[in-house]
Amino acid sequence: MNTVPDPNAIFPVPNINTVTYIKPMLKNLNIIVGDFTYFSGVNFEKQVTHHYDFYGDKLIIEMKSVVGSDVPPYNQINQNIK
Repeated sequence: MNTVPDPNAIFPVPNINTVTYIKPMLKNLNIIVGDFTYFSGVNFEKQVTHHYDFYGDKLIIEMKSVVGSDVPPYNQINQNIK
């Protein structure tokens, strides 16, 4: 039987505590994340670097995205969507 996971659950996969949905854990209002976006870790906001609130920066991640953990700094993929 197919069921849709709860987008407000922190741990979407039962009995696995190393995969989390990002949106229900966010405290920083300048980070905007769509539903069903998950992180292979437990503290996403601690991993965010080069995000400067005092400049008005916003980090926006679309829904149904995957964010890996333990990626070395400056090892990023940038994509411009027009």
